[in-house]
Amino acid sequence: MDVALTPEIGRQRVKQLFRFLHALHQVRNPVVRSLKEYPFRLWFHEIPEHPCVYIARHNSSDSEAEDSIEAPATENASHFSDDLVLRVQRSDPKPAPAPPDEIAGWLLPGWEAIDAEAQTHPRRSQQTSDGEYVETLFEENPQRVLACAAWQQQRGLWQEAERPAYDTLCLFEKLYEIYGTIQRDAEKLELALGDGILNWGCPDGNVLHPVLIQRLQLDFSPEVPAFSLRLTDHSTELYTALFQIMPDVDGNVVAAVRSELEAGGFSPLGGDDTAGFLRALVARLSARGEFHDTLPDNFMPYPQIGRAPLIFMRNRVTGYATALDAIQTHLDTDSELPNSLLRIMGIVEEPAPDEDSGSSTPDDLPNASTHSPFDILLSKPANSEQMQIAERLEQHGCVLGTLKD
Repeated sequence: MDVALTPEIGRQRVKQLFRFLHALHQVRNPVVRSLKEYPFRLWFHEIPEHPCVYIARHNSSDSEAEDSIEAPATENASHFSDDLVLRVQRSDPKPAPAPPDEIAGWLLPGWEAIDAEAQTHPRRSQQTSDGEYVETLFEENPQRVLACAAWQQQRGLWQEAERPAYDTLCLFEKLYEIYGTIQRDAEKLELALGDGILNWGCPDGNVLHPVLIQRLQLDFSPEVPAFSLRLTDHSTELYTALFQIMPDVDGNVVAAVRSELEAGGFSPLGGDDTAGFLRALVARLSARGEFHDTLPDNFMPYPQIGRAPLIFMRNRVTGYATALDAIQTHLDTDSELPNSLLRIMGIVEEPAPDEDSGSSTPDDLPNASTHSPFDILLSKPANSEQMQIAERLEQHGCVLGTLKD
């Protein structure tokens, strides 16, 4: 049943509607509080330093941005575009040095792996010239012990030298797996670059999550082969969903910070300007908020924000929650509401009758376009109800009806 239009009733009903939609979205898409909930995380400080790896790092000054790029020694950095964040080419690590013949039969399986420790059997059965088998201890032969010690030293040097190459190969294989996963679920999953890690020991659970996020595109060049992670055209996001579940954070403060981010265009890989933005953000969150140049070690009862860029995989963000936040903020400030929303709420404002033309629709004519104030053209004969629907659509833009049994 339609009621008289009042701005207060209309605004309250529309606010209730969008509060419900926002709560429903949070139930269906819980806010991620910790990076541990993501299936893939790659901190920049964990990326191996190797000629096959190219990585962009933020610098202390944006004027030195060109110097903040680490390029492979075998390639020129000028070959890469400014939007390139990470490039990993498949490395070719050298195998472990072969053991001497004196200890080849004494080594336990797995000594070839770079992470494994080369161990020997303490004793083994050996056949004598008479065809009998006797138990022999490894230490019984001094020459064998010396040969093993020399080879272990040689193997340790190999481990130290080839560690970056092996880590680069492992990273390449991990990106290969991630690439296949995203190809299968391209509409669901995406990679993102994050920085400004919020570290907060809240009563309802610890928070460890970046507040600045920028989407990434993962490309594969099979002819090299190499993987490249590039920034997309999407602007930097402020992870506002994290603040909405914190009752101590003022929503107006979050809205103001988001406006500053849009105006300043701060990037997770930015320098002093991004650091200044994050320093001001944590001060607005709490009187005890602290900013750090690195990732804070411990959770404290007050917010801490540190610089520690990383790459992670998350469910693709549609911007639905952000749009709902913007609408609710708009409802608090705008004095006028769209008539379409008011009609959904059951509040209908009928326009003033036109004195120059009537709006009668005869029930007995199959097509009453000549009696309507609108020029309604139908391809088939229509009854009076269909003509009324067409008139309402022309006059109001929508039709509000009720279901009858």
